Amino acid sequence: AIINALKNLPSPPPLALEIISHIEGTQWTWLSRMDKSIDPGKVWPGKSIEDCERELPKLHEAWEHLFNSADLDSTYPYSNTRGEKFESSIRDTLTHVFLHGHYHRGQIVLLIRQAGDIPPYIDFIEAVRKGYLED
Repeated sequence: AIINALKNLPSPPPLALEIISHIEGTQWTWLSRMDKSIDPGKVWPGKSIEDCERELPKLHEAWEHLFNSADLDSTYPYSNTRGEKFESSIRDTLTHVFLHGHYHRGQIVLLIRQAGDIPPYIDFIEAVRKGYLED
């Protein structure tokens, strides 16, 4: 919903474009921490909206592979972007990634509204009701 909304704006807020790219970038970063075969990319990659849209199927496939193959309660070691070492469970990481993304989607909604446009409705339950999510 957010990517489509930004694509349909005559002049999307530049910060909103940076944030949507950041959401994807951080998801690749977290995936790479749990699966060392994945390229972490950059946390703030600065991709275009079209690049973000093209990246979504690959990102979806990577998350689906993780869900189908990982023990969600298992832990993994990693270093953050400052080089600090941690260990987290996959379950906690998934919660973090979901909340982090939704936090930033809320920022994008505010930026769209401040630009005088009507933002998309991004509540999870609405996506379920409208059948946007697969089982």
